[in-house]
Amino acid sequence: MTWQLFSPDLPFLQEMTITQVHHGILEHIIASAPILAVVTSICGAGVALYVAKLARNIASEQKEIAKNKLDFDLFDKRLEIFNTFFEKATILCHKKFKEEEEIITISKDLIRVSSRIPFLFNQEASEILSKTRENLIKIVNLRKSQLINNSIPIQNEINKKTEEFTNINLPDITKVMISYTPIFIYKNRLLPTTSPASHPEPQPTAPEQAQ
Repeated sequence: MTWQLFSPDLPFLQEMTITQVHHGILEHIIASAPILAVVTSICGAGVALYVAKLARNIASEQKEIAKNKLDFDLFDKRLEIFNTFFEKATILCHKKFKEEEEIITISKDLIRVSSRIPFLFNQEASEILSKTRENLIKIVNLRKSQLINNSIPIQNEINKKTEEFTNINLPDITKVMISYTPIFIYKNRLLPTTSPASHPEPQPTAPEQAQ
């Protein structure tokens, strides 16, 4: 575009012109400014959405990790009760006790872990575990009596209670533990596969009874 200057008082202006030069790139940039603003806004919104989604994913993963840790911690406390019952039953079934203090120690361990049962299991599971504890305490008392009188009737009663633990209590508490096992734990590696009565203690002979 060209302009010609004119003034009656300044005749030399008639010979001067001003020409506007169009620069292509700048013109396109200026003309495209509104479009660039829209594109920039869309890109900014996209980045914001991506960051928000990433934050949600991280928060979800952290929540899952925290839940798994809580589940594992609870399972670890429950497993301690199961293992204590199993280990003490094995000792009570097989060991020949000479001192009452050994039996008392077992009894204290059973009472110690049993006090946690109502806080870690529901009512149904608690009843199953409580019955198991009661049966083991009966074996404890029988073992105490055996120190005083090593008779065949007492040993028969111990064998009876041992079979009850093996055939009833152990399968029941194993089912309880499996039901409380988190899915990310390999169950078969955590629960014992050999029952306490695998090697039953022989009954006392007549000379032993006489002693």
